[in-house]
Amino acid sequence: MPNHVTSILRFDGDSDQINKLLDEIRGEEENQFIDFNKIVPMSDDLQIEASMGPQNAAEWALRDFPTPPKEKLDVEEAMEKRDYKKLADMMHFDSLMKGDSPLELDDEEWELFLKMMNNKRKHGAYTWYGWANDFWGTKWNAYDQAMVDETAISFQTAWCIPHKVLEKLSQMYPDVLMRIDFADEDLGSNCGWFTFKNDEIVESCLPEYGDESCEFAAQLLYNQSYVDLQAEWAEDEAEYARAQEEQEEREDDGVLL
Repeated sequence: MPNHVTSILRFDGDSDQINKLLDEIRGEEENQFIDFNKIVPMSDDLQIEASMGPQNAAEWALRDFPTPPKEKLDVEEAMEKRDYKKLADMMHFDSLMKGDSPLELDDEEWELFLKMMNNKRKHGAYTWYGWANDFWGTKWNAYDQAMVDETAISFQTAWCIPHKVLEKLSQMYPDVLMRIDFADEDLGSNCGWFTFKNDEIVESCLPEYGDESCEFAAQLLYNQSYVDLQAEWAEDEAEYARAQEEQEEREDDGVLL
């Protein structure tokens, strides 16, 4: 499962423009206040699940893979340096080199291979997953949405904010000033805010992990200070420890619940 990133997106400007914007991005489902498809639509062609055999074959056929590593992959070193992109690229290349050629696919895989090739040619991605990451900036549409007030909405996304969607929305409504505040559930990491207008960042704050980022995330996610949140967590941990100790004592006394 991904880390969930909570965002609050606010709009400032002409009220008629903001109302039009909110109507235009609203989805068809109940409480769907923003639908990325209304801003950057995904083709139905892409609604196929990734299959390593056909996708590896398509990437192999199109030479669509990372530059071969110059030296053997040192997984521990890459993890220690948190160079996740290099790690992913190297593992991806290694997977491709071990994969089958297109001619070795069975009939069902061959049909999927052809669809993926066509998708890459027409839409720039093999499946919904790659397309969403490339053209939305996150792998899923927005979820757990709410209307904060008349000019602000909240929602969650997987791993990161939908920066490509925000860029497009800003282009669609160049006179509306937008601000997004966001925080990862991994408290204090991947959080901050920025304002933007007409596809240009006006102001931003992206604190490095520390007291400032933890305070920001605690306020956004829990509506309380980081100090109070830590105290609450410590109390919960102490209560859990007490419950575990009492359970062990009952088991020692032969009392089973």
